Amino acid sequence: MSFSHKVTARNLFRYKGRMLMTIIGVAGATALMITGFGIRDSLNTIIDRQFGQISQYDLVTVYNPNAEKK
Repeated sequence: MSFSHKVTARNLFRYKGRMLMTIIGVAGATALMITGFGIRDSLNTIIDRQFGQISQYDLVTVYNPNAEKK
């Protein structure tokens, strides 16, 4: 182990508060990443359903003010 790794390990095991804050920080960051990926996947499936399955148009109208009246 390098010197900086030894110092980090010593500080984590010596100071219980730092160890607890490190564990909470890593767990919180992991939870935020998992939540972000879940939201992204959920929104992607909603977009596919909305514009692929639900919104199917049978008629399209166009307004042309320059057209002749017939």
